[in-house]
Amino acid sequence: DEDKLYILDEIKEESVRDLNLCMDSISEFITTSLYVTGPNTLIKKVKQVEAGQVVVFSRSSFNGEKSFYYKYNHDEIKDFSIQKWKDEFKSVYYEKVAKDLVESLNGKTAVIPLSGGADSRMVAYMLYKYNFKDVICFTYGDINAVQTKISKQVSESFGFDWKFIEYSKETWRELSNSNMFKEFLEYSSNYSSCPHIQDVYAVYYMKKKNLIPKDSVFIPGHSGDMIAGSHLYEEFNNNKVFTRKELLSLIIKKHYPYIKLGGLSIQDLEERILLNITNKDSYSSEEASSEFEYFDIIERQGKFICNSLRTYEFFDYEWRIPLWDSRIMDFWSTVPVNLRYERKLYFETIGKEKIKSTNDKTIKNSLASYVRSKFSVLRLILRCFYRIKEYYTHPFKWGRVTTVDKYVKYIFEAGEHFDINYIVMKIYFDRFNIKK
Repeated sequence: DEDKLYILDEIKEESVRDLNLCMDSISEFITTSLYVTGPNTLIKKVKQVEAGQVVVFSRSSFNGEKSFYYKYNHDEIKDFSIQKWKDEFKSVYYEKVAKDLVESLNGKTAVIPLSGGADSRMVAYMLYKYNFKDVICFTYGDINAVQTKISKQVSESFGFDWKFIEYSKETWRELSNSNMFKEFLEYSSNYSSCPHIQDVYAVYYMKKKNLIPKDSVFIPGHSGDMIAGSHLYEEFNNNKVFTRKELLSLIIKKHYPYIKLGGLSIQDLEERILLNITNKDSYSSEEASSEFEYFDIIERQGKFICNSLRTYEFFDYEWRIPLWDSRIMDFWSTVPVNLRYERKLYFETIGKEKIKSTNDKTIKNSLASYVRSKFSVLRLILRCFYRIKEYYTHPFKWGRVTTVDKYVKYIFEAGEHFDINYIVMKIYFDRFNIKK
């Protein structure tokens, strides 16, 4: 600001009240519903340090010089036998990362948000492997939901304590009307990311009821599925050469669901994406998948998924994310795309330790996947009906954070990609008077 440089780790409403909002950043935020890409924020004069970067300012200039201390890519793919890959996997996950995780806890209570998925199950298994007993697993939502039942089964199979927090329409009414909720939205967004509200009430409730110790350490499964290959499209597994346009189209398809609402052109989005990936005329399948995952890591994973850890910080708890350990990152950076696609290596390796999870294939989700891929019109109709039905039936009941009329309005406004994050973005914008 003129002759002054402000360095902050938290943006509060009063500290930016007189600063102008950036219309292009607002447009992009609407397009993703989750974040502003690159170094930008919703405020014109405020920039953010990106994942894996250091920014150096000199006394003579406020133009920061950026450099990377870490950049995730697949530039050293290894050619191992499948057994060698499995051995490497177990060595990194169990002998190194799990061991250090237990040591880092130093006797504190581990609290695992156990969703029933493969990643939180892996965290629980890591602690179990080292006979770490002081573990509390928790889940929330509907007691009769599939993920709740699986969560309880997994916790009991490891001999861990399990807690359940029921979510209802009253849950979200209480939360959304509280001053605490607005404080949380501000704290967790920093004018750059969509707040992650999924387990806010559960953590708030457990703290209020003294269900967990004050020195608890939360250990979610972020973002194990993504680096193991869960976000890759089939195209990356076909050993083809990608043009720049093809790669950019896949990134836009994955991360910019609301293009028609944001107001930015395809060219605008492509220019923003190219600031954070290698700009080439063509890419091999390995190169393309590497650029695709790198963009995912510094944007969606860094600014939304891992940013959800702000929930635990907001309530004064520590956290660990062992599946984001640099050794696990380094391991997956060397694995070829054919073993990452659909998490092939991951699921083949943990087969012997496999416990039921919500990631398991069923006839129901296989049929749903077939309909989504083959019948576009039917898909749109069914998805619209399903989303409206979810307002009353979703196990988290989180649609109740808004009124039913607004919920239905948002469904038709957002289209087939509508999800809870679109609602949270709208609430966040309303609470802080952010308008396009």
